[in-house]
Amino acid sequence: MDKKIIIISGIITFIIFGFLMGAIIDFKPTFCTQKGCYCHNQLEEIPCNNCGSSDPLFMTFIINVEKDCSSKEIVICENDKAVGKRFDVDYGSCKYNLKFFGGTIDNWILSIRTLLFGYPGSEDIEEVSVGQTSLP
Repeated sequence: MDKKIIIISGIITFIIFGFLMGAIIDFKPTFCTQKGCYCHNQLEEIPCNNCGSSDPLFMTFIINVEKDCSSKEIVICENDKAVGKRFDVDYGSCKYNLKFFGGTIDNWILSIRTLLFGYPGSEDIEEVSVGQTSLP
């Protein structure tokens, strides 16, 4: 069989696999701030925490494409108690991110730069040994 056909078949299979994994895996984490929201004297829905959600579109665990959106947690109150919650997604804030091994390119560059050259601005940090105090 011709090498060109094998390579093209492999690339097409890889692409199809990535989109299938993105569609099959129902992994949509939602990350929220942890602000306490109370339903005292509330008989309605109240906005609470700011959230972000990530929806994988293409997944190979090496290269991933994710749709990241911001949202707002809405707490549903009845009789001074939280009876449920929902998330209002701001679709205008959605961004598509290309990630390698779970991190964006900027994160990988920052990690490599930190490993090679140290943390930016760390030369300005004064070292203090355990038990030492700078108070008079």
